[in-house]
Amino acid sequence: MMHDLPRWPAIIKYRGENELAFVGDLRQWQTDRDLSSYCYHDGDMLIDSEGQCYHLLYDRKSASAAFVVSAKSISLEEFSVLVQKHLGAANQCCISKIALSSFREGFALIETTQ
Repeated sequence: MMHDLPRWPAIIKYRGENELAFVGDLRQWQTDRDLSSYCYHDGDMLIDSEGQCYHLLYDRKSASAAFVVSAKSISLEEFSVLVQKHLGAANQCCISKIALSSFREGFALIETTQ
């Protein structure tokens, strides 16, 4: 099911990178200039707590970024792989043993490595 607005928390997946950026809520998105004013590239995406993906578009006129709902969503299995790669990039051990039972578990792991 597609949502026009993300269900928080969310992560930013940068194209070609294993590290993920945790975004706790809309207020953090709006007040953190590194998030809301970053010039995102094609392939960068926001993934919400239900697996819904959003394109990140930068508007030069307003000098801000916005998220636009995508037809794509990711499964818990795909999300687990992203979390494992993120934890590996953060030099966490035993990442191959991680088996997530929910998106919430993965978001909690990502938040602790920020």
